[in-house]
Amino acid sequence: NIISSYEINGDKIEGYDFNLGLYYINAEGEEITIYKYLGNDVKEKLYIPSTLDDDNPRPVTAIEKCAFYKTRFNNNEVNIPSGVKTIGTYAFADSTLGGTLNLNNVTTLGDYAFSNTQLEKIYAPELVTLSQAYIFGNNKKLKYFSAPKLTTITNADTFRNSSGLVEFSAPKLVSINADKHFSGCTNLEIMRFGKLPTLSGSVGLGVPTNLKIILEDEITDPAMITGVSYWTSTKYTLSTPSTFQFLVPYLSLSAYQTTALKDYNLTHYGELYNDVE
Repeated sequence: NIISSYEINGDKIEGYDFNLGLYYINAEGEEITIYKYLGNDVKEKLYIPSTLDDDNPRPVTAIEKCAFYKTRFNNNEVNIPSGVKTIGTYAFADSTLGGTLNLNNVTTLGDYAFSNTQLEKIYAPELVTLSQAYIFGNNKKLKYFSAPKLTTITNADTFRNSSGLVEFSAPKLVSINADKHFSGCTNLEIMRFGKLPTLSGSVGLGVPTNLKIILEDEITDPAMITGVSYWTSTKYTLSTPSTFQFLVPYLSLSAYQTTALKDYNLTHYGELYNDVE
C-alpha cells in the first residue's frame, strides 16, 4: 500500500496509502504529518489512523496546510487522532466537513483551518489559545463550540460570520484581545464563562438579539464583574444593555450594589448571600 520517497510540488513525500487516499511525510524521523488527501471526494467517513507506514509505524501528529481544502465529505465527519497536536492553515477550509468535530489533543490551529465548512458542533478540549485569524469563521451551520481550557483569543475574526452559532462555552477564558471575533454571530444566545473575560478591540459581538452571558464562578468581589459595562458598550459590541442578560450563580449584596448592575440586566440563578429586592 505504500509508495516511498518521491516529490510533489517540490516537497519530499515519504508515502501514500491507497486505502486511505492520504499522502504523508515523515517529520523529524519519528512522526507523521498528513500532507494531502488525493482527490476531492470522500465517499465514506474518513478514518485517519493514529499511526502510518506498515513497515515502520509512527504516530500521526499533524495535518498539513490545505490537506483537505475543498474536499467533499459525503458522510460529513472525520476523526482527528488523539496524537494530532497541530492542524495547519486552510486544512479543512471550504470543505463539506460536517456533523460533530472533536479536536481531542489539538493545541495549535492555523488561519482559516476550519472556515466555511458544514460543521455543527466543535469540541476542543485541549485548546488554550486561539491566536490565528478566521479559524472557525463563516460556518453557517455551527451551533455549539466548547473549549474548557481556552484562556485567550488573540486574533481577529475567530468566529466571524458563523451566523448559526447559538452557544459558546469557555469557562477558563480570561481575555479576548482582537477585533470582530464574534462579528456576524447574530443568533448567539448563550456564552458560558467562569469570570467575565476582559475585552479589547472593537465590534466584538455584532448584534445578537437575545444574548445570555452565564458566569459560572462564584461572584464575591465587585471587581469580578465590573467589566460588564465594557461588554455593553457600543465600541465593543454594537449593542445596548437591553440586548444582554448576565446570569451569575452566587452574588453578595455588596457586589450587587457597588457595581450598579441593575443597569445591566443581571440575574442570579443561585442563592444570594443576602436577599436583594
